[in-house]
Amino acid sequence: SRPATVVRFKVHRARVRSFVWRARYADATRSFRGWRETAALLLRRRSVVANIHGMWTHKTLAAAFRSWSQTARQSKDKLARAKKIVARMRSMKQSIAFVAWRDAVERLAKDRAVANKIVRRMMMVKITASWYKWIDWIADRREWRAKEARAVRFTTRRARDRVEAIWEAWFTEVK
Repeated sequence: SRPATVVRFKVHRARVRSFVWRARYADATRSFRGWRETAALLLRRRSVVANIHGMWTHKTLAAAFRSWSQTARQSKDKLARAKKIVARMRSMKQSIAFVAWRDAVERLAKDRAVANKIVRRMMMVKITASWYKWIDWIADRREWRAKEARAVRFTTRRARDRVEAIWEAWFTEVK
């Protein structure tokens, strides 16, 4: 019975150690469990948010693609309708009227271009003539100012000579 007692003692000692260890580290264990549960909760929330974001992104991209596809389809349909109309106009007797109308429009466009060109040339001639008139006016003005300055110098010199002559006459009389 001695070995049974040893076994019971060892089992009891193991239980006591386990109890002491659990009591000693109970706060740490509680903290670790709380952290692990919080981390798991955050991971679940992150995956939920990622799923929702993915759905929104997918919906947005799908809506944009649908909108683009619909616009492209409408453009394609409009182009097909326009081609059908042009084909009908070519095949119908009205195509003669269409050709006459097109020729008239082209002729009017050419006439308008010629008229615009003539008006531009006339404006350039008018601007050029005004420019040369202005240049001539500046040259005339310079020439007139030169003549005016010469006349002023002549008049000033003559007046100075007269004043000098009067001064000399008076000075000689006074002496």
